[in-house]
Amino acid sequence: MTEYQLVDSKDTVYRDGTIKLHTEEGFEGMRKAGRLAATILDECAEWVQPGV
Repeated sequence: MTEYQLVDSKDTVYRDGTIKLHTEEGFEGMRKAGRLAATILDECAEWVQPGV
């Protein structure tokens, strides 16, 4: 049977087969991390060359 677990930003999430249900605070943290990753990739793009 499928198990669900409500998690927030203070919880340590483990890979245990349960489906994690995140709060709005958790989703905002994921959005912030995604924006940061996109910014870093955009800044590094000028150094990328074919074959490297």
